[in-house]
Amino acid sequence: MNRISLVPIAVMAALVSGCTSVERAYPGHSYAQVWRAAQVVAESPEYNDWIVTENNVYVNEENQRVEVYRILKRERWSPNAPPTREEQEWRISLEMVPDADPPAVRCLSRGLGVPAHADLEASRYLEEIASLLRGEDLP
Repeated sequence: MNRISLVPIAVMAALVSGCTSVERAYPGHSYAQVWRAAQVVAESPEYNDWIVTENNVYVNEENQRVEVYRILKRERWSPNAPPTREEQEWRISLEMVPDADPPAVRCLSRGLGVPAHADLEASRYLEEIASLLRGEDLP
């Protein structure tokens, strides 16, 4: 195999195997409030367009980290076509950013997949924390 043919393989491997990290600060809230909200959102996920079929959560109080393994499923319907079944699997690490002022949470996707998809899920999760802290109902 020559070098030129290895380039597309390396690009594809980078696209589907890399970690994605997203961070968000929560001004106006205490470290303890943000940490508790991160746990609640991990333990009680809410989705408008997916069904959560599995949600395993491990909370590490000492390191202020939450590990989440989640499986989501749905069926998509299109006119004149059979339904399409979709499944997503997420392996997410959430951690409080040490010494952050205001308090911040870092969301790291450790699973295989397109980084842009993981970025959307991480942003959705961090927005759920913000909604909970604002006292809004989760979606």
